[in-house]
Amino acid sequence: MRRSLLITAILAVLASPAMAVDIDGKVSPGEYDGATHVTDFVGVQPETLQPAKYRTEAWYKSTPKGLAVAFRNYQPAGVERTRQFARRDEGGQVDRNNVFVDFDGDGVQAYEFTISITGGISDGVITNENQFNDDWDADVQYAASESPEYWETEILIPWHVAVMKKAQEGGRTIGLYLDRVIGKTGERFAAPGVTFQRSPFVSRFNKVKVEAHQQSLFAVTPYATAIYDNINKRDTYKAGADLYWKPSGQFQLSATVNPDFGQVESDGIVINFSANETFYGDKRPFFTENQGIFDFGLLNDNSQLFYTRRVGSRADDGKGPAEIDAAAKINGSIGKLSYGVFAAQERGDGGRSFQAARALYAMPTQTWGAMVTHVDRPFRDREAYVIGVDHKWKPTPTLTINSNVVMSDVDQRGSNHEGYAATSYATWNPDKAWSYQLLGMYFDRKFDPNDMGYLNRNNLKWLHAQVRRTWNDLPKTSPITSYSLTGRVYDGSNMDGLRLNGGFRFNANGSLRDGGNFFAQYEHQLARYDDRLTRGANSLRMDSRDIFSIEVNGGRHGKWQPNAGVFIGGDALQGNNDVYSSAWIGAKYYFNDRVNWSFSLQGEDSPDSLIWDAGNTVGRFHMRTATVGSTFNWDINSRSDLRVKLESVGLSAKGWQSISVLPNGGYAVLPGEPQSFRLNQMGFQLRYRYELAPLSNLYVVYGRGGFSEFDDADRSDWSMVRESAKLHNDEQLIIKLSYRFTN
Repeated sequence: MRRSLLITAILAVLASPAMAVDIDGKVSPGEYDGATHVTDFVGVQPETLQPAKYRTEAWYKSTPKGLAVAFRNYQPAGVERTRQFARRDEGGQVDRNNVFVDFDGDGVQAYEFTISITGGISDGVITNENQFNDDWDADVQYAASESPEYWETEILIPWHVAVMKKAQEGGRTIGLYLDRVIGKTGERFAAPGVTFQRSPFVSRFNKVKVEAHQQSLFAVTPYATAIYDNINKRDTYKAGADLYWKPSGQFQLSATVNPDFGQVESDGIVINFSANETFYGDKRPFFTENQGIFDFGLLNDNSQLFYTRRVGSRADDGKGPAEIDAAAKINGSIGKLSYGVFAAQERGDGGRSFQAARALYAMPTQTWGAMVTHVDRPFRDREAYVIGVDHKWKPTPTLTINSNVVMSDVDQRGSNHEGYAATSYATWNPDKAWSYQLLGMYFDRKFDPNDMGYLNRNNLKWLHAQVRRTWNDLPKTSPITSYSLTGRVYDGSNMDGLRLNGGFRFNANGSLRDGGNFFAQYEHQLARYDDRLTRGANSLRMDSRDIFSIEVNGGRHGKWQPNAGVFIGGDALQGNNDVYSSAWIGAKYYFNDRVNWSFSLQGEDSPDSLIWDAGNTVGRFHMRTATVGSTFNWDINSRSDLRVKLESVGLSAKGWQSISVLPNGGYAVLPGEPQSFRLNQMGFQLRYRYELAPLSNLYVVYGRGGFSEFDDADRSDWSMVRESAKLHNDEQLIIKLSYRFTN
């Protein structure tokens, strides 16, 4: 009898499934049996590539519910643990673990997941080897715990978070990068020993084979928003929904009806007198979900063929932001081919129609891609197509060459314009000490991708060469743990042969032993022309000038974490005869691990600011600007937080000369002076968030702000900042509820 019971018990144990992973932040005995155990962590910040200073272990295993990853981080009692709580994606100087996953193992795209010692989460997408974007939020499980000897983190990444290629013979080869950061010092230990500070990065992840699983997803996130406008005494109610359907790993449909434009997120105040458009990020869930496939950069600042903020931006009839009727997006893969298709329709006479299609074909050392965008703008009788082809080639593990060719075709009121662009850059990192880059860009004067994309200027030819030397093995007595020296020579001109920017620069940047960092730069700019100041009229010649800048972001010392910087350079037409200066100082004060307050003060003095008036007429102003910023954060508990944010800008501009720009680049002084003016702008937001469930939140937001302008400059910039507290052009109370229903 006993023998039969014993045999039955043994058979039951053998037949039972392996112990399930419980995401509680603790690596329990037997929980990661059969998992891959990682212990070969090495220093990558600074990049010593020596074994990790403190013992670090990680485990990963494929489960039907997702990829489970756990860390055990040993930390001696003498090494302070930084435990600051933070809102999602806020980051900060805190002990943390990072998991970067390239689900296809082809180096095209990866996903970032960061779990802090306090159980906080940050996530984002990595494209183009080392370009990070934290706008995306994923539905993942995560937790952390501490003991006297070590602290641990766990995360379960569902297979439905990303579209991935079909598995082969029951297995999937993924790229995996794991690391651990010491918050107090900023030291980073990783497996493998590669750093995101140099390209290539994603393609150098460890290629590991894990058991393949299929996981479907059907999720609907309806939302409702109530807005009370206290200025106009008016109520507004909005409702909409986002839908995500992923029947398999190779296909996902995303759709949205009347999407929220993100009233609970506030953009920073920007006062822009230039001809260049200000770039903003996007936090709308539909537009960030699996958006990485549409990444097609043009190397010029934030340039790209698909700028999501175009959809739902100011309507063509000028009657405020356009309402989006509906939008849909399809992501998928067929063999080695990944693809994405997007469509959106705005309502009303001033609404537009947007479409985009993207394809990527990845091979071991090359990736080919193509993208097409189309925008129909009936109100302006304008239709625009953009077609681009891009190519990434890694002939050796240390050399990467990226290139693209793009054409735009714009038809407006029967007039057709075709423009062309081409960019290419090569990066060579022969070892951890040296890095080289050669870059070239060409945008002809008719190239215009801005109906759906973002390009701050066309009519540009650009070439630069750069070399960087890094030092990592510094003495322990040094306040600096690593630093790099970079030299660059560059030259840019327009299609008429006028130099727009040219010269050379040297900079030094590095990490401090207290967890902070620094940056210092000297730049010499040759004589150049500003061909955009007059908005298409004559180009204005500028004298050569020198520019110096330095910025230090200190680590945390007790309850304080300071930062400061200064920028000094020759100003506009005067070159080095007049000095533009800007200085800022700020700090974050930690009341405790859940409450902190940050502030910043910045002052700018420009004796020769140029503001376009009309035609070839330009005003010269002595402009002073003062900016004050303050943010109070209270992480109430793991599900709720409170943020109070204030930003105020005061500007005083004393007009002292009017000029007419001549065809040869010179100028003639006009009689009279431009009208002096002063302005101030303020934005205040109090926001409370309560997390009902993953990716489901209740927001209560009070916002107030305003803008004023006066035709004189009698008051100083700092007094205008003080007066901004009286501004009351806008005042709203917003209540937003969103809840994600999923299978």
